[in-house]
Amino acid sequence: LAVLAPYLYLALMRVYGEPHRRLVWKAITMILFALVLDSIVSFLAVQCVLNALFDLKTVLFLSSPFVQPVSTDAANMAQATGIPALLWATLWIVLGMGLLWFVMRLYVAGRDQTFQADLPFEDTPPVG
Repeated sequence: LAVLAPYLYLALMRVYGEPHRRLVWKAITMILFALVLDSIVSFLAVQCVLNALFDLKTVLFLSSPFVQPVSTDAANMAQATGIPALLWATLWIVLGMGLLWFVMRLYVAGRDQTFQADLPFEDTPPVG
């Protein structure tokens, strides 16, 4: 959209004219700022999710029977329940990947959803 900003400016200036130049610039900067801010927040969200998955990978390696015992959440759960720490770490990774897959599916479905509210199909009674 940043590439379209000059064209948007010219179109709005043609519609609103010279007296509204400040209003046109303010509208364009608000639109561009919202797009940049949305991109930054999306980038940070992806970084947080990837960091959480990498931390789970570390817990998995520390829960391995070939490593010197280290106090981790998985080791604490193993002591509390009797289920091996490696199984706890694997379960958390599977749950994390499953949640990531589910949320990404929701994101893509929500982004691609296009509908028109004034279509008559929703309220049409069945024939018969």
